[in-house]
Amino acid sequence: MRMRRAVAWIVRAAGLTSALALAGVAGSVAAPLPSGAQPAEEVLYRCAARTTVEVESLRLDLCDAQATPLLAARAEPDNLQIRDGALVVEVEDDSIAAVAGVQAGDMIYRVAGVDVAGADDAGAGLASVGTDSDTQINFLRRGRPYRIKLRH
Repeated sequence: MRMRRAVAWIVRAAGLTSALALAGVAGSVAAPLPSGAQPAEEVLYRCAARTTVEVESLRLDLCDAQATPLLAARAEPDNLQIRDGALVVEVEDDSIAAVAGVQAGDMIYRVAGVDVAGADDAGAGLASVGTDSDTQINFLRRGRPYRIKLRH
């Protein structure tokens, strides 16, 4: 039992999703993953509805983000943020957003210094990304805050 708790603590401290991920990183003697298999990602946000908002200029799709029960359970002990915003559903390769580092699963909560409540707000803000100046985007990835700047 102590060993199991210790492994769980190490996994959380390393920011990994499972002991299988720890085995892959540390090269431990745990059972290897089958060829081509990836450890399951923990889902902290999901789409609240099936509708998406397409941001053509950045070639990405968004939906209204909803925190999962897993995030609610992990927020306080793991110091993760719970916010309203837009979940990135898809980012086209070689798009401005992809080159800047936006990934599917990121949860955008602020665009150009303005908090966004969902996909419509975020889409409107992202559609205004221009060529004259950088637009700052704040988002959560695996519950942790990040910030990037976008420009056409």
